[in-house]
Amino acid sequence: MITAQQQTKIVQHHKGSFFGDIAAPAIVRLSKQYISKEILDVGAGSGALLCEIAKQGYSCSWTAKGVDLYPQKTFIIQDDATKLDTIRGDSRDTLFCTDVLEHLTESELIDAKWAFHRVMKEGAYGIFTVPNNEDLSDNVMVCPFCEEKYHREGHQQSFTVKSLEKSFTHDNLFKVVKVKTVNMRFLATMGLPARLFYLFGLNRYFKHEQFTTNIFMVVQAI
Repeated sequence: MITAQQQTKIVQHHKGSFFGDIAAPAIVRLSKQYISKEILDVGAGSGALLCEIAKQGYSCSWTAKGVDLYPQKTFIIQDDATKLDTIRGDSRDTLFCTDVLEHLTESELIDAKWAFHRVMKEGAYGIFTVPNNEDLSDNVMVCPFCEEKYHREGHQQSFTVKSLEKSFTHDNLFKVVKVKTVNMRFLATMGLPARLFYLFGLNRYFKHEQFTTNIFMVVQAI
């Protein structure tokens, strides 16, 4: 398991180039019908997603909060996704958690789901993204000093659409509202052509893995 020191180094090495920094516009567009009132971004990092919500004119951006284990901005609160001790229960209408779950062990994910459910109002929406069916062995590195193996981005587990849905419905805390596979970077960088590509379902005919690199899932708190 990756240590806190290793995770800190990963954060510093990738500072400014995290998935969320690039994909924030696409994530907000995909989530627009689920964004409401009190927002929480878990794993907010640089705050790019919160800034994008404000940029796109959502009035609720004024009350939005972001938490991260290693916050990069002063307006992001330091907190653990498996605890969310700084967030009052039953207080959030929309919860974002983008490319965070894969950094958690199975036991940490269980704790995180309970923490999410505690802070979300009944009927609130949770919006999640994870890499789709990632082969963790592709990014394994070996420490030259201790020879311990670890994922270069700190990923602890891999998800498929089926396994992610099962994980969130298993404890009857959430129901799945929407799930799809997309390439967030493609959506964010290519703009309208990329949106039309998915709108007209062209990804059904071009089944190359580059068009399904991410899972986008929306759940509702029960």
